[in-house]
Amino acid sequence: MNQAGNSNLRGDLMIAGVLLAAIWGAGIYLDLFELIHDFLHQNEYWQLDEALLAFLTLSLVAVWFSYRRWQEAVSESERAQKAEFALNNAQAIANIGSWHWNMLDNSNSWSDQLYRIYGLDKSAVTASYDSFFNLVHPDDKQTVLGAVEKSQSTGTYDCEFRIVRPDQSVALVHVQAKFTFDAAGKAIAMAGTVI
Repeated sequence: MNQAGNSNLRGDLMIAGVLLAAIWGAGIYLDLFELIHDFLHQNEYWQLDEALLAFLTLSLVAVWFSYRRWQEAVSESERAQKAEFALNNAQAIANIGSWHWNMLDNSNSWSDQLYRIYGLDKSAVTASYDSFFNLVHPDDKQTVLGAVEKSQSTGTYDCEFRIVRPDQSVALVHVQAKFTFDAAGKAIAMAGTVI
């Protein structure tokens, strides 16, 4: 879960807690419960005592469930962070980078290790198809384009080619990937690894 989700859950819990504290605080400090009780019994609306009790009980339950939801979200977030940390470590040890390309909106995501393989600074370069293709050795660009075109019919991509890093060092990389297709058979995404 993202930070906005955690913030919303904390906000829910805080609001529920403040409301409950205000209700109970006003009830105790102002003898509000006694006044309500006397008024209701004086006018023979005694059933509303039970409604007030039910409202307070529901308030407590709402606070509890908000707290539980927040706890679950925090646990989920911690699990996701641990899994991402483990994946990043495994990729660094094996020297394998991973990437995902959403062809519908042309958005890309690269793993930290992929940036290292490409010799790029993650804070200075945005993951994109153009950023990748600019690294491909000029003599290998047609090979890469041909492999992409061919792979759209097979659904898998397997290509070995050279890249030229920003420091002008040349590296041989092996890329394997799979396409995701929509119901009409159009390629909508591609995800793979680089070693």
